[in-house]
Amino acid sequence: MSDNPAEPVVDLAYIGRALQRLTTEMAAFRDEMRVQTAMIARQDAAIVRLAASIAGQDATLDAMLDQLRAIGRPASAHG
Repeated sequence: MSDNPAEPVVDLAYIGRALQRLTTEMAAFRDEMRVQTAMIARQDAAIVRLAASIAGQDATLDAMLDQLRAIGRPASAHG
């Protein structure tokens, strides 16, 4: 504490209220972090599934293209 009467007085009650506010804010931040982490995990899983789906579609399209090429070949080229 200062000898200057113009400076605000900081007592234990003030410090206690400040700590309570900080504790409440930290709990809110922690909750928000859990929500954000869960959202990111769901997005990550969705991207993995999408990539697998695209790879499967690519393989299907390649097989279809091979079949179309085989149909378009002359009969002598088949054997």
